Amino acid sequence: MPKSLDQQAMTEYEHGMKMIGEDRLEDALRHFDRAVEIWSGFVPARIARANALIQLERMDEGMDYIARTVEEFPDDFLALYGWGSLLIADGDYDAAVEALDRAAAVIPEETELYLMLGDGFMMAEENERGIRMLRRAVELDPKSARAHALLGRALVTDQRFEEALPELERALKLDPRNTEAWYGKGLALASLNRPNEAIEAMKRTLAIDPDYNIAYVVLSTAYEQSGRHDEALKTAAQAEKHAHDDPSTLYSLAQLYSGLQQYPKARALAERVIAIDPEDTEARMLLAGIAVLQGDLNTATREITYVREHDPELLDEMAEEASLAPFGAEEEDDDEFAADDYLFGNDFDLFPSRRPAKPKLTVGNKGKSGMVYQLRIALTGFHPPIWREALVPGDFTLAQLHRVIQVLMGWDNSHLHDFTIGTVRYAEPRARLEGTKNETRTPLHQVAGSRGKFYYQYDFGDSWEVEIKVEKVLPPAKDQRYPVCLAGENAGPPDDSGGVWGYAAMLDALKDPKNPEREEYLEWLGEDFDPAAFDPDEVNRKLARIK
Repeated sequence: MPKSLDQQAMTEYEHGMKMIGEDRLEDALRHFDRAVEIWSGFVPARIARANALIQLERMDEGMDYIARTVEEFPDDFLALYGWGSLLIADGDYDAAVEALDRAAAVIPEETELYLMLGDGFMMAEENERGIRMLRRAVELDPKSARAHALLGRALVTDQRFEEALPELERALKLDPRNTEAWYGKGLALASLNRPNEAIEAMKRTLAIDPDYNIAYVVLSTAYEQSGRHDEALKTAAQAEKHAHDDPSTLYSLAQLYSGLQQYPKARALAERVIAIDPEDTEARMLLAGIAVLQGDLNTATREITYVREHDPELLDEMAEEASLAPFGAEEEDDDEFAADDYLFGNDFDLFPSRRPAKPKLTVGNKGKSGMVYQLRIALTGFHPPIWREALVPGDFTLAQLHRVIQVLMGWDNSHLHDFTIGTVRYAEPRARLEGTKNETRTPLHQVAGSRGKFYYQYDFGDSWEVEIKVEKVLPPAKDQRYPVCLAGENAGPPDDSGGVWGYAAMLDALKDPKNPEREEYLEWLGEDFDPAAFDPDEVNRKLARIK
């Protein structure tokens, strides 16, 4: 029986997604084109086509195509939300908010969609809109611990700490091991100057997840609030040990050590953040503030001059908070005098609060983190062990890491997958898996830096589980392309081989000439199939196509 047009379009779309997994972007583009030709209203294929164009570094063409898709389908929630998310990643917050507002006008009454939209608004720094969406998610599913936790965290972000606490308590009643809720509760309590309660909440967070690095920073702050200076210093050292090269954690640590009057350590950490991202103006202002406290006005002037040239809005924001005139308003012709007299005055706070991170759209393998992660990637529950060791750029998203794992294991990207990091699940948006966050907007360095171990699941029928351990965080080597496989052992199990138990039974049958299923397996796998074979050179040839 001939396939219907929508089935034909879906087949082309699935082929295209498979090509994406193999980094055959031009081939993928042709499949997406055919899918749209068959079914012009197939919005996921249109979005996939635009993403393929962006990955091919045809940025303007890709963004224009998504914009035209939204024009043709102005009431499609997925199109509007996807467009808004890409605009956030591209730094155009005003246009992003407009797109998200339009998505809010047509959103179906589904909890997960409200959580997605609420998170989008929070990323766009539209806290009130985000909180409103998250409240609706809680109304739709009052028994969702994740919904209560996200709403509580959003209220903390908006500095509505008293209001946040009941939501976080509800989340913990529903799920006592929800680390996000424990962390949010501890942060709210510390902000309310209730250090002893904050200490207990942060201890619970770390008991559940010892690698939750930012929790050590808040715990140290709470110890200092309660007058336990020695414990604060000890915990700060633990935070530094777990920070790896995560810029946000290092920045918070620098602020913490400044408060503990450990200025040399604070300065070294601020300089590490700047080494990772020389364009981080907040870190440069932090370094300037520490330099002032050390009496080093030359460094302070140099850093503030850089910020004035590259991010004058930050100086204006800080001046507004101090109820001062905008920088340079009175002494425009004397920059050095203005820096000394205006910025180093007693009323000016040289330690800026960290603004929400503005993610960049990742194209290629150079990103904001600038570091490379050495990962040990191993299939769980199977013997003999099947493992790989690989170097992956920290700016790769989890979606890109998914493609790396597919190549490392020899899979064909024909099934759904997700990542589990702490209590949070990440997946591709088109899968629309309930309770998941967007893997395409989550860089590896944001999650691997704060968790030494996490999990990847592929094919929810066969249930292949892969454990991912961070072994090292390294600076990139000169002239070395990433990702790259360093070592491994044994072939990955074929797709649709029945999971751990099914694959084990298959290997047993292959070793037994009398087994009635042996010939069938050999016909399927090929006579040359070798479960002990692993060719890193062939793997690296395929990895070289991933950008």
